[in-house]
Amino acid sequence: MRASRILKKVTQLARKPVVQITSAAALITICFLVPADMISAPGGTSIYSKGEESAYLSGDDSNIIQIPTDPPTLISELPEAEEPANVNYVAGNMISNEPGGKLPVRVAVEREVSDSSWLEDKLTIGPKEAALTADMLRKDGGSIGIFGMPPAEKKQVGDLYFTFRQRAAELFSVSHQGVFIYALYGQLMLPPDTVATLIGDLKIHLHTDHGAAKPEGAQGTPMEFINDFPQDGIWLNLPVENLDIDKQDLPRLQIHASYPNGQNEYLSAELTAYDDKYPHGMKFEAKQNAIYTVVLPGA
Repeated sequence: MRASRILKKVTQLARKPVVQITSAAALITICFLVPADMISAPGGTSIYSKGEESAYLSGDDSNIIQIPTDPPTLISELPEAEEPANVNYVAGNMISNEPGGKLPVRVAVEREVSDSSWLEDKLTIGPKEAALTADMLRKDGGSIGIFGMPPAEKKQVGDLYFTFRQRAAELFSVSHQGVFIYALYGQLMLPPDTVATLIGDLKIHLHTDHGAAKPEGAQGTPMEFINDFPQDGIWLNLPVENLDIDKQDLPRLQIHASYPNGQNEYLSAELTAYDDKYPHGMKFEAKQNAIYTVVLPGA
């Protein structure tokens, strides 16, 4: 009988609803989760995500999200947006050093221009340009493809990023051909022997700043030459911009080289014919990355 009464009591307890107990527990929990001092806080409002009540009670506020209530910034106080540069594509001609009647090869250049201060050209000679140029040179009897950069209004800063693909170099090498790039402020020369030795893509950056400081005796604008992998056989021809130079001083002209490590030296160079604007140029081998300037020592 005693065992029967115990079993009956247990059965009655198991059938009683627990909604009220559960609701009360939830109510107590909510009261502890929302302290009175969080209803209105100076400088912002704090909100807790689900499960972060333990962090609050322990003093760890790293997970608390602070919603700013400061007044919004006026539009007149926002920084001015930079003026977008003008990007377009222009085309230049690749001709033979021995013109024989074959039409020139047109090569596109990506040109980005700022209205006031700088110009940036990007030129890539890939397999397509190389194949067309090599065919032109074979028909004309030439050995050098000469590309003339499309003219542009002079800017204080001018940059040329030149990429010569390895596959293009291989196509030129079949007939022992080279490439000259007549940029806006200097001439880059890759003779056939140099092209034949190239391994991988050649990437060269020519940087000209007409407002940069010049070494003593400067007769032209400095040009910075940057080659990802410096090597022999790459030549530059820089113009002698001083049109009033005495002809007797032309043989004394040299190249001043300023290297990234702070060292400076004078290099010998060959006097050349440059173009219609500047009769004379100075040709030299750019073996290292440096800033090169035509100078007249002692002037």
